[in-house]
Amino acid sequence: FTVTFLVALAANVEQAAGWGTATRGARTMQDYSTLTNDYMYYKTLGNKFQISPKDSFDFTPALGYGSVQQLKDMQDKETYQLEANKEKEPHKIISGSEEAALWAEFMLQNTMLDKYEVPRPNESLVAKELSVDEVELLLRPQDCVLCHEVETETFACHRTDNVEITKVIVHPEGKPSTLWVACHIIEPEPFCHVLNVNDVVYSVQSEMPTGNMHYYEESDEVQNSLWGHQ
Repeated sequence: FTVTFLVALAANVEQAAGWGTATRGARTMQDYSTLTNDYMYYKTLGNKFQISPKDSFDFTPALGYGSVQQLKDMQDKETYQLEANKEKEPHKIISGSEEAALWAEFMLQNTMLDKYEVPRPNESLVAKELSVDEVELLLRPQDCVLCHEVETETFACHRTDNVEITKVIVHPEGKPSTLWVACHIIEPEPFCHVLNVNDVVYSVQSEMPTGNMHYYEESDEVQNSLWGHQ
């Protein structure tokens, strides 16, 4: 496994301006090392990938030692752009999970939200060769609020349209660990990346089931590639 592969994985993902766009990790202010335009990449069993230490995947800086001030400066500069361009994703720096939940309710215009927090894996997965061993759908494509923990209990939140969340199970040392992958279904092409530990997803409550094969029944080839066990 080489660094060349990591570069190639993200090569076709256009650099996005501003932290309020989803290709850039707010915790590090860099594009995610796991970025890909291939919607099926993290849904295809056996595909290899690696999480770079530069992503700060499983480490959240203490208050005052992360990117919060830089994000606030960028937020001030982008305020006029947000007002002029209604298609740009609304985003905000928020202290505390309760305030983040309230902002998510306002953004989604709904007080009945589900909250999903990215779990910590059973072992360190950074800089290891990982393989897609099993896949499970967590959230179907829908409008969500994603809150990225950039410093302890401080979040960079943004509303994002038509995002899908998938659980990817890996076994680098024999023990299973679960990663969450966000796929943004946008034009002209989607892009996907691994979410960092402690990131939070807010979505409108739904009775529609997740984690089953019926969602992918349109294509036998897709269906067979998605699931590590049946």
